[in-house]
Amino acid sequence: MPEAAVSFSPTDQMSMVQQMARDFAEKEIKPNVMKYDESQEFPKGIFAKMAELGFLGAYYPEEFGGAALSLLDFTVIIEEIAKVDPSVALGLCAHNGLCVSHIYNFASEALKKKYLPDLCSGKKLGGWGLTEAFSGSDAGGMRTVAVKEGNEWVINGTKNFITHAISGDTFVVLAVTDKTKNKSISAFIVEKVTEATVFTGLGRFAGEVALNELMMRSALCSKAMGTVILPPRVSYWMRSLWSSPAT
Repeated sequence: MPEAAVSFSPTDQMSMVQQMARDFAEKEIKPNVMKYDESQEFPKGIFAKMAELGFLGAYYPEEFGGAALSLLDFTVIIEEIAKVDPSVALGLCAHNGLCVSHIYNFASEALKKKYLPDLCSGKKLGGWGLTEAFSGSDAGGMRTVAVKEGNEWVINGTKNFITHAISGDTFVVLAVTDKTKNKSISAFIVEKVTEATVFTGLGRFAGEVALNELMMRSALCSKAMGTVILPPRVSYWMRSLWSSPAT
């Protein structure tokens, strides 16, 4: 029995999304590429316009404010934007893939409802805090620790090469929570807030020291450092990335 032929042609929706992303990149991004790269300024206006097109919640359900596109749709969006400015494509990937996707796939329903609408709508920009000076892709070498003190989690450490550390608002931050169990690593949602509110028990994720990324300088990759205090059971959702969720 002959096998059914596999079609590699884009769907009508993919073609439409691709053309929309291409037109946007040519009209809105291309004229400003060197401006943002040379000034190392985060392109807030461009991200605001991408949010209006649904790109910041591209493949997430409409119930959370997403555009409900497919991953292939998102792929062609990234391709078209990266052709013009890879730094904007990098930022879009970091927001959707590193921050929003982890909250969507692993967080509780309560945390999804709390954080996803603002992230998917573009009201807030997301980031991901994994890499450190002594542990790049080797997460097992992580030195940032989270310790529970009373009803609060206190995170101490320094992260490095964190996209959106300066420009972002909501971060998924990884920290060691149990050194006795093969160095269990847990994920926390941390909101970046001001010094004036850091003493109210909210988390603080301070981005400092912009790092020069070759050809991607407007993505503003930087160090993030300091102490973060999280209120009880608000932002902590996974006991370990390699075991079952916390109870």
